[in-house]
Amino acid sequence: MRGTGPGGEFAFEGAAFLTGPVVGGAGWRPAQRLPVARELGETSLMFLVHPTLTAAQTAKTCTAFDHVLRKASA
Repeated sequence: MRGTGPGGEFAFEGAAFLTGPVVGGAGWRPAQRLPVARELGETSLMFLVHPTLTAAQTAKTCTAFDHVLRKASA
């Protein structure tokens, strides 16, 4: 699902940092989607990672993810 969030195809996301004068008008984006980036963007999962996250917050994320996986595979 291109354009739904960060992932393997960030060049196509239209993020603010990609529209500046250095990148935006320089033809930086590939003419077509790159196959590996496309596959990663469509099949990868991303999780919030930051040094300020507590163990409890990380555990809550893991619990929620476990719940979703169990429902999806039921």
